[in-house]
Order: sequence, then structure tokens, then C-alpha cells
Amino acid sequence: MEGAMDVDVRIRKTLALAWERCPALRRRMEEAGLALEDIRGEEELARIPVLKKDQLGVLQTQAPPFGGLLAVDVKELARIFVSPGPIFDPQGAVPDYWRRAQALEAAGFGPGDLVVN
Repeated sequence: MEGAMDVDVRIRKTLALAWERCPALRRRMEEAGLALEDIRGEEELARIPVLKKDQLGVLQTQAPPFGGLLAVDVKELARIFVSPGPIFDPQGAVPDYWRRAQALEAAGFGPGDLVVN
């Protein structure tokens, strides 16, 4: 189990990467009067403005396909899903990208089983 310090370090690293590569996130934070250094860990995450689904569609229309919120090159994605709206959802290429394998295994699913989402 991770300690609070480990989580805070991961939050800072993830946010630094997003700040550098996701102009829409950086702009939202700056509009809220936040600098990257203002978010030091889990306690301060609530200061970042929540992005609502209808706002995501607007951002994605203005800067297709991910609205300036994708931190990797689109070529690194395994799939791009399109939901009604339309809303574009990226899927990275790492194994168990959605982090559901452990829960599915605990529920009794295994190799060869078909799960409908």
C-alpha cells in the first residue's frame, strides 16, 4: 500500500506532465488563479476546477480530438472511442489500461470469458 507521501509525489509528477503537455488543463488552472506549484498533493486537488461533460465536448470541438487534454502523442493510443456527444475517449497501449483486471479476476472472470461493458 502506498503512503501519503508516495501518492503526493505521483500527483506532482502527473500534474507536471499534464501542465507541460495539456494546454487546456493549464489554461483552466491559470483561469482559476492556480500555478503548478500550488498543487503539492492530494489535499490541494480539490482546488482544480472540475471539468463537466458538456464542457469537454466544447473543448474537443475547439481542439479536436481531445480538446488539449491528451498528454501523449495520439499515435501511442491503442484505441479511440467515440461516445454520443460526440465525446472522444483515449485508451493507452499499456496492459490493463483501465485497471479492471484485478476486480474482474476477483469476481471470478478469467481467460476466455466474455465481459460486456
